[in-house]
Amino acid sequence: MRQMLSLVGTLLPVVLSGCGGSKPAVGTAAAPTQIGPSQTSLSGMAGGTVLGQTSGRFTVGPYLLTPRAGHTTTLLPDESLLVTGGGILNTEDVLEPSIRSETLNSSGAATPTGFLNFARQFHTATLLRNGRVVIAGGNPGSNVFPDATATAELYDPSTRQYTVIGSMTAARVGHTASLLPDGRVLIFGGAASGIPSAEIYDPANGTFTSLPSPSSLRSGHTATVLASGQVLFTGGRDSTGATLATAEMYDPLTNSFATVGSMGERRAQHTATLLPNGKVLVAGGGVVSIPGAGYTNIIAFPQEVPGVVSQTAELFDPKTAVFTSIGTMNSARSSHTATLLQDGTVLLCGGLKGWSNGYFSDNTAEIYDPAAGSFKSAGTMNTGKFWHTATLLPNGTVALVGGVSQDYTLLVVERFK
Repeated sequence: MRQMLSLVGTLLPVVLSGCGGSKPAVGTAAAPTQIGPSQTSLSGMAGGTVLGQTSGRFTVGPYLLTPRAGHTTTLLPDESLLVTGGGILNTEDVLEPSIRSETLNSSGAATPTGFLNFARQFHTATLLRNGRVVIAGGNPGSNVFPDATATAELYDPSTRQYTVIGSMTAARVGHTASLLPDGRVLIFGGAASGIPSAEIYDPANGTFTSLPSPSSLRSGHTATVLASGQVLFTGGRDSTGATLATAEMYDPLTNSFATVGSMGERRAQHTATLLPNGKVLVAGGGVVSIPGAGYTNIIAFPQEVPGVVSQTAELFDPKTAVFTSIGTMNSARSSHTATLLQDGTVLLCGGLKGWSNGYFSDNTAEIYDPAAGSFKSAGTMNTGKFWHTATLLPNGTVALVGGVSQDYTLLVVERFK
């Protein structure tokens, strides 16, 4: 039986010394031990998934080279997927970060793509207009407790190499990175210092520049670029670990932040999706209990387990700056994914339900139809998952990559069509 290092419903502070597995050192080519698709422990936990296995509209594609969760997946200009970092669960149910990366081509075949310069998980990866990808922050897996890093690097698809580009103005994990209309990247929240902050990465000169302070520190929040070019931030946790219902907006024209009211309930690890009508669908998430005395650097614990997982959803209307409840999903979800499909509907997949001597993952999927204003089942995935990624491909297929199923880190890639 795995031993937790925190109470259910709190964060997961991690003491990695003495845990199973091999933790990579930051800045080296070491990596956690891989679990191959032929090994019983993984394939069994993944529902006995085999290539081509289907469950309704979900089909199992080629496996990843490295199991991973808390990673990033970026659609490159050549329509391949760049999968970077993330971690593998150790015997204490804690992710240990990796420096490995790979690409999945249009047919799903995986190819090694070198190594990140720094191990990281729960970081951000943003495709720039020049085709490169800026990768920033995350949890580097320090020797005693999880921590945050300020390091950043660029991936160049033409050379398949990662280059260090200096550091952000603050160490961050559980932050967001949003590509602005002018090509710059807004990096918001997750500051391990506990101080509200945001900054801009400018690809033109390769610099990070601090912005005026936001109204609140947030981690595990959402960031949505609106049709106006403004960026909406919702929920997350503050510097005390409390889950937030508040929201705020960044206006690039005035270079300022302003509060825009509150959601109907507190949410972290939720999703926010820009709809074709300009509104934002906010769905699921959870409320995380505030840790007890003695906890420090709360923001640097991204592996939070909600004590209460939400089944509700609401819409934000930028014209009125009001959140309106739209009822409930078919399943409560946190750490799930939400993907805008080509027909304007939203696919919601998986999620983390909680922890009790092991994680509870969700294998269901559903679709939100803005025209009908309702949720309908989209069937079940071959494997339950959370801390995975979902990417809409040019052919309309959604690629679901990696994640955690119960207590196993997944190699499985599923495709929804």
